[in-house]
Amino acid sequence: MLSGDRAQVTLSFKADEPVPVWTGSRDDAEHPYKRFEVNPWALAKGIKEQVESYKAEKAAVGEEREDGLTATAKASRDASQALAGDPWSEWQAPEPAL
Repeated sequence: MLSGDRAQVTLSFKADEPVPVWTGSRDDAEHPYKRFEVNPWALAKGIKEQVESYKAEKAAVGEEREDGLTATAKASRDASQALAGDPWSEWQAPEPAL
């Protein structure tokens, strides 16, 4: 299993020879063993597209988060500036009479 963003994998195969790919387990009825013969170039292309899609999705989530933080920071700054120029910002409510 791979972990981390910088993990690299090298695939090696012979031209025009199908690559065996399998899933599941012979002992698991819920996830039965399946074996496929896959075109090696299609496999490499599919893996590359999946990696690029993952990176694009991750970047989009980062941009969304950054936009949200930027909007929050701007709202906080605007509120702070409004209070600094507001004559009522120094006003305190009188103590309630007992």
